[in-house]
Amino acid sequence: MNATRKVVLTGILAAYLASLAGWLWLRAGRSTAHSEANAVAHAAAAGAGPALPPAFAGIPPTHPTPKPGPPAAEVLEICGAGKVPVAADDPDGLQYVAARAAPDGDRWVKALFASSDLRAQAVALLLTNTDQSEALAGLALQNADPALYAIALSACDRPNATPSAACAQISPQAWTQLDADNAAAWLRAARSFRVAGDTAGERAALTRAAAAHRFEDYNLSLSAYSQASIPADVGPAEWNYLAGTVVGIEAASGIPSHLEASKYCSRDAVSDALVAGQCRAIADLLDAHGSSLIDLVFAKSIGARAGWSKERVDLATKYRDALMVALDRAEPGIGASRWSCSGVLASNAYLRDMSNRGGEVPALRERLEQSGESVRELAQQHRQYMEKIMRQVQAATPDIEEAKSDAK
Repeated sequence: MNATRKVVLTGILAAYLASLAGWLWLRAGRSTAHSEANAVAHAAAAGAGPALPPAFAGIPPTHPTPKPGPPAAEVLEICGAGKVPVAADDPDGLQYVAARAAPDGDRWVKALFASSDLRAQAVALLLTNTDQSEALAGLALQNADPALYAIALSACDRPNATPSAACAQISPQAWTQLDADNAAAWLRAARSFRVAGDTAGERAALTRAAAAHRFEDYNLSLSAYSQASIPADVGPAEWNYLAGTVVGIEAASGIPSHLEASKYCSRDAVSDALVAGQCRAIADLLDAHGSSLIDLVFAKSIGARAGWSKERVDLATKYRDALMVALDRAEPGIGASRWSCSGVLASNAYLRDMSNRGGEVPALRERLEQSGESVRELAQQHRQYMEKIMRQVQAATPDIEEAKSDAK
């Protein structure tokens, strides 16, 4: 069996599973998909996350002209650069745009470090793509800012984080003291209590999570803290690359609060009326105030287990699927057209809206409303797309099994 065909067929299967998850960060070559199932796998992988673009800090001030690579494979339209030849090992032009964006990335990181906004400084540390957990924990300890605490906790939890005194001094419990009405903080604390074997502390934290009126995971808001500092003279393709880098960091940050809620609200646990009521409250909060598609994924899943009516589950599913179609349209796609001006400008508009409006859901909701199509119509389009992918997967199953066998 042709090796290229094996890769394509495996890709089809991966695409199906990603779409089935019901949540995409972005499709423009830097996407990562999550459902509760693959979110658990993501956590089990200790926060490995998607591959991030090259770090900006640490790149020499003077950027040498990239050395000639393999023979050009084709000519692509790169917005701001025109039609340019790209190397055979860079078919979608990502490496080409990355090289063009590197000097702009250096300027951006410097601007973030120079900002008086400590959250912007935190993003600058993350953009170095090195272990900055100690520095982030230090920021959290010196400033009573819940966002800095949440960002530092995620950094200190990473498997590559070097143990430090600063990381040892921060805790989810301290985050709850700064952010007492945030369910995400209490769920993070519940996880900490559970790991420590403190059942009473875990239950108390989960009770507080169920009574909270907000759910804010600040690691999913890094774009809002940093996007405005991208230099104004950056070209559209380079801007897209830089903004997309932060989206990638957001996606790699993990979702421990969501996972803890799902673990607590297991099918067995919700047989207890008290637990079921708490889980419905958490699901209602995510559904009503969720800013990301992953919030809606977990809201529907937890709500369905905890007693939402069939009608409400169906409505939540249709709404999420309709937003998925809106996302597909906002992010025109990947491949040869990825860096065309039409694709880049549409993507940039969405990324700005996502940052300025407080997340994916508000930005996509506006696009859904402007489409003139009903939720039912858009959800049907998504179902038809999924059915098409399912047929492709089923048709390719024998070859996929052969590919698996060959790989053993």
